[in-house]
Amino acid sequence: RAPQEQPQARGAAAPAPPPPAAGATQTTGGASTSPSAEEQARPTRLLVYTASLHMAIFEVNPTQEAALKIVEDLGGYASRRTTNQLTLRVPAEYFRQALDALSKLGDVTHTQWQAHDVSESFRDLNIRLQNALEVHARMSAILERAQSVEDTLKVEAQLARLTQQIEQLRSQIENLSQQIAFSTIDVHFQQRHHTQLPADDYLLPFPWLNELGLESLLRAPEATR
Repeated sequence: RAPQEQPQARGAAAPAPPPPAAGATQTTGGASTSPSAEEQARPTRLLVYTASLHMAIFEVNPTQEAALKIVEDLGGYASRRTTNQLTLRVPAEYFRQALDALSKLGDVTHTQWQAHDVSESFRDLNIRLQNALEVHARMSAILERAQSVEDTLKVEAQLARLTQQIEQLRSQIENLSQQIAFSTIDVHFQQRHHTQLPADDYLLPFPWLNELGLESLLRAPEATR
């Protein structure tokens, strides 16, 4: 039998205003004012933040470890790791801070973020859950008054269906709550390779040094030993 109380979803509070992408600037003007009565009456928006960050780096493993440390220090974790990609989950209130810190680990070639408003979906799921719980309570009362085996079996079948529906709704609410509480950042790593110019391509600061040649200069100490 399903419990008769509606659970409070965790992580339902959304962080205040959507942060800009890494490297972007945000400006505000004018004196600060208290929120109006209309603004206070507005329901809190529930937002899911996601971002994608592409960067070019020389060493993949050390950079991935540095990215993991940034996120873990903020209370987050890695939900997926491959050779050239990390999927990171970070508390929503630290979304911008994490994005800015991660962008400093390499040369960012592309970045984007978005905030998806899930307020209506979240409220709809909770309403459906509450209705299912109320129906379950009424069906449980009917079961106690059932007079025949046939009636009992019918009510029990309905209760089993309702119990399954309630568990599914609770799972969806929990999953959505986690998405609200923890933002997702996908970091893609593109490895760069060190290049070494031939000795003849080096330009020395004085013409007479160029005439001697870099190779002869490098061998000079050995010749005088």
